[in-house]
Amino acid sequence: MFPSQIEFVNHILDECNFLLKLHNESTFENITDNRTVAYAICRSFEIIGEATKHVPDELRKKYPLVE
Repeated sequence: MFPSQIEFVNHILDECNFLLKLHNESTFENITDNRTVAYAICRSFEIIGEATKHVPDELRKKYPLVE
């Protein structure tokens, strides 16, 4: 079954929340010194990028302030 539009938006939100939590709990050195954390950050950006491809144009037009 193909994920719905809301599921793609939820994937984006979940990953953004993960990145914000990580940012608030870590230092730059902690992130750059920990390869697992660095990979997790990259993976989050990959998920966000893939999910944004599935956000329909009508939803983008409805919320033009969200890039």
